[in-house]
Amino acid sequence: MSLFNKKIPDLPEIPEEEQNPLLKKLLEICSFQKEQLLLKNEIIQGLKDEIARLKGEKPKPDIKPSKLEKGSGKNSGNGNDKKPKKRPGSKKRKKNRHLEIHETIPVAPEDIPTGTSCINTIMQMSRNH
Repeated sequence: MSLFNKKIPDLPEIPEEEQNPLLKKLLEICSFQKEQLLLKNEIIQGLKDEIARLKGEKPKPDIKPSKLEKGSGKNSGNGNDKKPKKRPGSKKRKKNRHLEIHETIPVAPEDIPTGTSCINTIMQMSRNH
């Protein structure tokens, strides 16, 4: 994690009666520095994006936080427990339904091992050794 990605901590709340003039001035300086640091981080990110653009790369995307509340998705809490619809074209279908067979040609097997027998056009090895 780089130095620029760290969250800047908030200043502690100090009651007015406990603040002396020196502490008030330090808190003012800290708050000013925090604002300046945030501003400079934005400028640095803009410059990094510009360098990336000049190199032909894509700049860092500006991603906003989601405005949706948790649990407000499509099927959560609305009482509608239907299965989600399938995408078009995802239906299973037989691919060879329209395949037309013009001719059947029997093929004799080559190099049949000894001890095999033909049963229902399936070659099986005999169990006799």
